[in-house]
Amino acid sequence: MPFTAKKSSQRLINLETAQGRKSIRVQVVYSEIRPKHFQITVLLSDVSDLVAMSKMQSDFVANASHELKTPITAISGFSETLLENPTDEATQQKFLTIIHEESQKLVSLINDILSLSHLRDNEVAELTLEPIKLAELAEEQLQNQQASAQLNHVKLINEIPADLVVTSDRGRLMAIMYNLLGNAIKYNKAEGTVTISASTGPDDWQLIVKDTGIGIPTNQQNRIFERFYRGDNGKRIAGTGLGLAIVAEQVAQMSGDINVTSELGVGTTMRISFTNENQ
Repeated sequence: MPFTAKKSSQRLINLETAQGRKSIRVQVVYSEIRPKHFQITVLLSDVSDLVAMSKMQSDFVANASHELKTPITAISGFSETLLENPTDEATQQKFLTIIHEESQKLVSLINDILSLSHLRDNEVAELTLEPIKLAELAEEQLQNQQASAQLNHVKLINEIPADLVVTSDRGRLMAIMYNLLGNAIKYNKAEGTVTISASTGPDDWQLIVKDTGIGIPTNQQNRIFERFYRGDNGKRIAGTGLGLAIVAEQVAQMSGDINVTSELGVGTTMRISFTNENQ
């Protein structure tokens, strides 16, 4: 204690509050005024955001390292086997196929990391606004996901009115649709559906992607937009774990809000709102 040690000190304490877990930095400053007389100043600072950011950075490095290591290890191991131990043509083809698949995973991961980095570095970049026929743009993205949907036995439905036109950034909107549809397909059930729709109001318009998939537990819903976060839902899906993080960045750049509603075993609905004045 400063009273007996006669020196300043600080400590980080964690408190559970009605608003959630808080990290408080307590600084005790010891000042000697004159012999046998001193004063103690106690400073309390809420550093919850700084602690959370530090943890996110640490988790990002750990997760990125893990995700990079897996395909690199496979590529290195199988290529070394081919070089040092000549095998029959069928085995060579099998190993080369694995190397190709793992290299594609690596390329996808690096592209997503670069996309996030680019988004973070250009948060104040101006939007390229233009009138967009939303149903046509959605149909393009549904076609891009058709092969994946067929592989997973999922039906894609476009319920956006054909005459709905919004003013928005086409590139960002395409990225948002692509990632939301991709997730809705991957985490769906066989013979399930993915529906994209939209609604308009006097002050805003909304883009909605709804699936009949496995759902997201309530205690995980506030974390799904974190980089590399994968929930414990019993279904391990191949991918980078960055799709929803990219969506969140894109939505933030467009001054929008994203909301998730989900029920285990029933499905998930992603609803993004954009104000008309920010279109």
